[in-house]
Amino acid sequence: MAAWANVAQIENVNTRRVVQALILNNMAMSNPATAAKLLRNLPSGQQNPELYSQVFQTWARSDHDSAYAAVLALPAGAARVMATAMVFNGWAEIDPKGALQAAQAMPPGLDRDQAMVVSLTNLVLQDSQAAADFVASMQPGIKRNALVKTIAITWADADPTAVLAWLDSSISGPAHDDAVDSVLKKMSINYPETAIAYASQLPEGYLRDKYLQNSIQNWANTDPISAMAWTESNLTGPIHDAALAIILPSFLLTNPSAAQDYVGEMPDGPDRNRAISNLATLLAERDPQAALAWAQNLPDTFSGTASNNALQSVVAAWATSDPVSAAEYAQTMIDGTTFNMMAVNVASAWAKNDGEAALAWAESLPEGQNRENAIGESLSEMAVDNAPMA
Repeated sequence: MAAWANVAQIENVNTRRVVQALILNNMAMSNPATAAKLLRNLPSGQQNPELYSQVFQTWARSDHDSAYAAVLALPAGAARVMATAMVFNGWAEIDPKGALQAAQAMPPGLDRDQAMVVSLTNLVLQDSQAAADFVASMQPGIKRNALVKTIAITWADADPTAVLAWLDSSISGPAHDDAVDSVLKKMSINYPETAIAYASQLPEGYLRDKYLQNSIQNWANTDPISAMAWTESNLTGPIHDAALAIILPSFLLTNPSAAQDYVGEMPDGPDRNRAISNLATLLAERDPQAALAWAQNLPDTFSGTASNNALQSVVAAWATSDPVSAAEYAQTMIDGTTFNMMAVNVASAWAKNDGEAALAWAESLPEGQNRENAIGESLSEMAVDNAPMA
């Protein structure tokens, strides 16, 4: 109390608030009712929800009934909502089932919603199945869906396999799908193969692809080499290509030479051709000249399709940042088919930023199909950019 009496002498506002919080928090351990009274008597400009949360959570750990009664005497507003949540958080640390029962008896409103969330979160930590059974028994609705997700995320820290089993057996609809997505995102950081194995066994469709891609993305962010190896061994078809496209940027960012070596060692065929094209694009976005050198010096063992696709991808990406240089390189190509594709790619990328310049370049090309295709692509992009708004 002597310290509190001298707080007003502190001139710096931020320092004064820090000292007030320290005194109130210490006082709440021995005399919480007095701490709450001092807090309520502060000028309104010096009160904030964080102070209420510290005092009332500490109070609830020693006497939740008195703390809750004091909260009910507070005026409605952000401070009371925060204080209510913290009372039930402190209460639920000791007796989560009792706190949850009291929260259910509260009048509907934000205070009750917050009390339910913190009580259930603590119950999950102590008795996950009891919390799950409680939420599963609730009437469907937005609030139930939010609680399902809260429980799933908290439970996943301790036993992700169990929470997925519970979701599959007891929850359905959007609440199930949203919660599973959140759990898999968390699992993919520490248990990526388990998360992907779960997603892989789902029926083909939107959700399976979404879960797989999210899980692979998180894995790629932490360990792209392992994610790549697993993808090559376990996925095929469009989902394989989508996964590869997700992993390559992280792989290239963490270890450029390893990414290039890995793609180069893939078996010859459509998968490697697509991977080479994707890698060429990523390299060109970072350093067009280095990407061009890489594409021009691919091993002789690579098919003509792979080499051509790599060059096409480099020029297409290059044209987005430096269309003039990309156009000059494209015109050095002797092969008619190769130049035709490059001309179209350059015209398309250039026209997105400067349609008039792209069209002028296309019109400067020698007479023939290449010129016509480049002009058509320029005009097409210009038409899209100048289309009237609906």
